[in-house]
Amino acid sequence: MTLDMGNTDKLAEFRSEAKRHNIELVAPCVNTSQVVFSVKDKRILYGLCAVKGVGRQVAEHIVEARGNTPFKDLGDFARRVDPGILSKRTLETLANAGAFDAIVERREVAFAAIEAVMGMAQSLTHERNEGQWNMFDAGEPEPVRLPAGVPAWSTTERADRELSAIGFHLSAHPLDAYADMFEKLRVQRWSDFERAVKDGAGAGRLAGTISGRQDRRTKKGTPMMILTLSDQSGSFEIIAFSEQINEFGALLQPGKSVILQVGADERAEGISLRLLSAQTLDGIEDKIDRRLTVFAADAKALGSISAQLKRGGEGSVNFVVIRDGGAREYEIELPGSYRLTAEVAGGIKALEGVTDVRFH
Repeated sequence: MTLDMGNTDKLAEFRSEAKRHNIELVAPCVNTSQVVFSVKDKRILYGLCAVKGVGRQVAEHIVEARGNTPFKDLGDFARRVDPGILSKRTLETLANAGAFDAIVERREVAFAAIEAVMGMAQSLTHERNEGQWNMFDAGEPEPVRLPAGVPAWSTTERADRELSAIGFHLSAHPLDAYADMFEKLRVQRWSDFERAVKDGAGAGRLAGTISGRQDRRTKKGTPMMILTLSDQSGSFEIIAFSEQINEFGALLQPGKSVILQVGADERAEGISLRLLSAQTLDGIEDKIDRRLTVFAADAKALGSISAQLKRGGEGSVNFVVIRDGGAREYEIELPGSYRLTAEVAGGIKALEGVTDVRFH
């Protein structure tokens, strides 16, 4: 992985192979990652230098500043790094990659606090350069004030930001929340379908999040489209021609998660996929009977939870209040049916007072 740090497609392949062998690949972290990929406690630690836009000089500086003492919080980080080496954009990329998760509970809060981190680092560096540094300082880092009221990132936004920073989905994929639905619909993972094609299969149903779209024309001048998608097992490309483009082209936009019926051929250069039909997950989810169970520490959260729900679907919602440290539990089934999606579940999970959400 260290030798292929600049090739995110190869890194994604290695990650899938490691997962197949039950070897965990740990997300980049300012407190545990080394400059390049390393191994600790039978886990692979993501190298800081492999995060997009984080060069070797930056990675080496963070590791050197950390030394043998992990950063306590963002204030401690700002106190020990050189803002002349780290840029705001680099730190934002690290936040998107999850590198501050060990010292800030919510990734979106860490991202929103980067400007304050840079300001503190620059101020402290100026004091040191001007000789105003307090020699009798007890060494306790001044805390960075974390911004309040930062909107929670949805599951998709968090995954997209991580994808932009790392090059593939490492800690979570937008499709993770749909595993049970895919099983009901007999949707295959790309890696499983790839093996099936090598064994003779000529068609199948795949799900993927679109990361790229190229609109071109054939030699005859008719429209064609190349889609790049990913699921939890890897990335793949699908070709679509004029008939499918006319019927499904408007649905197939980057960032969208879709279910696709595809035809497949095994060729010398690999598996070739062509689009037969497509539908968005939003349209499918509304038609499937799903259940959302929301756990909270206080019944007061019910109001904010209800505000996130939309009636008209096929899903049911259970609200569970846990009291006295888990000794007592009260369950309420909300009346009516609701439109339940992974995005709705993610939004409710981020609400104050909600301790857990189960979407099944």
